[in-house]
Amino acid sequence: MAAARVKGVLSEIETMCECSICYHSYDDKCHVPRVLPCQHTFCTECLTKHCRRRRLKCPLCNQDHNIKNESVEKLPKDYTRCNLKDLMETLSKSLCKECQNQNHVKYICTTCDVRMCHICCDNKRQGSCNLHTIEIIADLSETTVIDLKSICMRPGHENNELKYFCCEKSCCNAVCAHCVVEFHKNHTIKPVKDEYETRKKIMQSHFHAAKSKIKTAKSTLGNLVEKIASINQTGANGKTSLREQAKRGIDYITDFENKSKKKADEKLLQYLNMLKKRKEQVKSFIDNASECCSISEESLTGRNIVAFLSVEKTLTDKLTSFEKSDINKPLDTVTKAEEFDLQAETSELKEKIDRITLGINESNVFKEFFNNNFGSGTTTNGGETRSIMDRFISFSMTILACAIITLWYSPVPYSRVFKVDDTYLALRKSQWSSKTCYSADGRTFSNIPIENTRQICGNLISSYIFKGVFTNSTFTYQRGDSYSIKIDVSAIKRYLPGLVLFEFGISNGAIERQNLEGPLSSAFYGWSLKVLNAKREVAVVNSEGKIVQSKTISAFDEESYTFHIKLNSNRTIALKTENKNSKKLDETKAIKGNTKRGFVKICNANEAYVTVKSMSNNVSFDKSTLYPNLYIATNRKTISNRKFPLSSKKRVENNFFQDIMLLNCETKCVFVLNFRVDSPTTAEVFSVVLTNSQFLPSAHYNVTMFTYKDCTVYNFKTYQSYCLFIHRNNLEYFVVPMEPNSWHSITIMVDRKKKSASFLFKNQEIEVENGYIFESDTPILRWVMSAEDSVEVYLADRDEFDILTWFGYNIFPHVNQLVSLIPIRSQYLSILVMVFCIIYLWYCRETDPQIEPDAFPNICNFIGRRLFARRGQ
Repeated sequence: MAAARVKGVLSEIETMCECSICYHSYDDKCHVPRVLPCQHTFCTECLTKHCRRRRLKCPLCNQDHNIKNESVEKLPKDYTRCNLKDLMETLSKSLCKECQNQNHVKYICTTCDVRMCHICCDNKRQGSCNLHTIEIIADLSETTVIDLKSICMRPGHENNELKYFCCEKSCCNAVCAHCVVEFHKNHTIKPVKDEYETRKKIMQSHFHAAKSKIKTAKSTLGNLVEKIASINQTGANGKTSLREQAKRGIDYITDFENKSKKKADEKLLQYLNMLKKRKEQVKSFIDNASECCSISEESLTGRNIVAFLSVEKTLTDKLTSFEKSDINKPLDTVTKAEEFDLQAETSELKEKIDRITLGINESNVFKEFFNNNFGSGTTTNGGETRSIMDRFISFSMTILACAIITLWYSPVPYSRVFKVDDTYLALRKSQWSSKTCYSADGRTFSNIPIENTRQICGNLISSYIFKGVFTNSTFTYQRGDSYSIKIDVSAIKRYLPGLVLFEFGISNGAIERQNLEGPLSSAFYGWSLKVLNAKREVAVVNSEGKIVQSKTISAFDEESYTFHIKLNSNRTIALKTENKNSKKLDETKAIKGNTKRGFVKICNANEAYVTVKSMSNNVSFDKSTLYPNLYIATNRKTISNRKFPLSSKKRVENNFFQDIMLLNCETKCVFVLNFRVDSPTTAEVFSVVLTNSQFLPSAHYNVTMFTYKDCTVYNFKTYQSYCLFIHRNNLEYFVVPMEPNSWHSITIMVDRKKKSASFLFKNQEIEVENGYIFESDTPILRWVMSAEDSVEVYLADRDEFDILTWFGYNIFPHVNQLVSLIPIRSQYLSILVMVFCIIYLWYCRETDPQIEPDAFPNICNFIGRRLFARRGQ
């Protein structure tokens, strides 16, 4: 059965390797297989015979083909059939010619050139080949069709295994040793197995990359399909909505038309019935009067006197009644025909359609506005003429709205309209605090470093460091100085990614940043412990953002670290664990300066408890540089953000206040300043005191203007927030809520002649009449800040106070007075106004086709968000 199958396969291959026209086997000379565009194959000789005038007709499918230059040799070769012919020749050499069996073919009759197995060889020796020469050939018992490809088939090379691979671009095939010597000299030759493994790995990488790309492409295809479906669905929904609105408009117009026609028809029918009745009366009068006149004429022309006298009285009475009839009286009650042309209804419908079709084109809007409000013969929808007062109010409100919008988008400074002094605010530098930061332009100050701003923190007396401390010892590269610290972290409140628990390093001066993160500085270098994620994973990160060590905090939220920092003689700084002989974690380049100091910074106590201890005998911490909210041990070897035995805080006296001078004010002046408080934690954040340069440093005549501290806000919802408490005669007489985490503005208007000043903020005006403060010298605002909270103050330009803001401050007190006359709280009054607007909107929704059906719920939703929304919730 196997022999029969092999024989059948060989027969099929042999048929495929023959031209179907001349039945010659394909070769590399005259019978080269050529493929037509219709994918049928014939030999070159047959195709040449069939080619006529650059046209060739396929013998199998009769399809016409154009042959360029009348050359069949330009057609592509059919390499598949050439390879099949080579395969058939290879198989024929490995098969017994007698039984077609591939196994144990090891004899050949040199006379007949026939290969045979041992069984057929015995039969041949007793038969036709008994006198022929039969030789034993190489053992092919284990050779299969696939194994034949591993043997060189060149003449004289048959038995050589293809052990090598030629890597030249012109070759790129497996060769035997003989081929290397004869045909591939000076070529790059590699073992075929090594090349196989290399190319296999490359193909596998491309295969996996292609599979991954296919997976990504499938995902992209899915997204595209979803997007297309979503777009189609959105388009369909939009068309449906458009169709519904169009139908709604058409229904409205149709209904309006039908109602108008019905009303006109009823009125017309009533008048027509009346006219028809009068027509019948006139016609009857004509008939009766004509008949009476005919009889009277006959009587007058007749000669019978007795007959005349017998009818004279009757005819005379009839003629008299006809003569006195009011049949010719005009019909005053009949309506004119012009009243039935539906002009009013047509104009009303035309006006509504024009409003829809004209859109919001500016010229159309103004044209319609002036026609409706100021044109001659202006009428309302009911046909009544607008009064002059209505037109004046409409015009005034329009001008006011345009003015407010213009001033809103293009503010006009107050100083451009009213005459005021060319004044400005400035900081009193002679008392710059060692714990305050100032922007380079001197316009901003804060009790913590200002982010993304060039600034100067502290003063020349002591180096500034935020939430930290410097060491009392200095270090140099020449001496190879070093110091060690031990850091204990506990009671971590939450694992917020990016939270910095502590920082440490080397610096040659003040560190004017909240954290070490940011652009690299040549003045300091350090490391920080940051939380990576909520899974308690933390890492030590250097100033360049590189992680040098990572670990996981224990389940007890406690961890201890020991670090050794050393300055090497090659001007590098090394970080090690435990001690100088332990593993090195990081090494950095030198920083500027001959002498350096170590520093440590720790987080707030509400984030985690951190304690830092100096492990070097000759290194302790400098209490003069200690940040005020930290604790330091008596021996100055330990600092912490919570109190511990034998510890104390640094005493702070007059450190956290800043004087703001109101300069160049001679007559009438305007000053503007802005402040911001971020996430306050203390009850009282800051206070503002008004004083004068002649009274400093005494505080006898100082006036406390207001204090920013926590409060309870009573509105629609009662909630805790922060407010500005206004002081008057040492009493808090009203409160203005001011949410933290946002900027607030305070405008100061000083009148030297009246010896008074007004403080404007949040639509409130506070007047101060204190002659000795504004009489002479320079008025000063003293800003007293808490050390625990972030307070930032910006000295703005006077031109930031504009006319629209001034108008608001002047109009709001009168509005508040009017509202105070209504015995309802302002919140509930606003609700009543909104309810009225909603009811009016609902009414208009039923009568005006321009209002969308969902306009009512949309406006309700908007009003609700504006009414109950509160910043931070």
